[in-house]
Amino acid sequence: MTYAPKIVLITGAGTGIGAATARRLAGNGHRVVLGARRLDRLAAVTEEISRAGGSAEYSRLGVTQPDSGLICAALLAAVKGVCPSGLGCRRHAECRC
Repeated sequence: MTYAPKIVLITGAGTGIGAATARRLAGNGHRVVLGARRLDRLAAVTEEISRAGGSAEYSRLGVTQPDSGLICAALLAAVKGVCPSGLGCRRHAECRC
């Protein structure tokens, strides 16, 4: 079965099942946004995906730290090309709202 490429946010993407999921989805043509606490691991997975021809971005994300969720959401919004506020502000040149 084939799917249209999507932008996928993956938490816990620095190791284990999260990293394997990121590799698989990127290998299938999806653009992945990776989140986890350890930036060194995220950078390594992102580099591996990029070397294999995939598209990946990463941000620190600790599910118990609300501010890191906002940062990751802003990165996801930027990747999607929409205003990070999600409010249709029309103030940012890059907005599609």
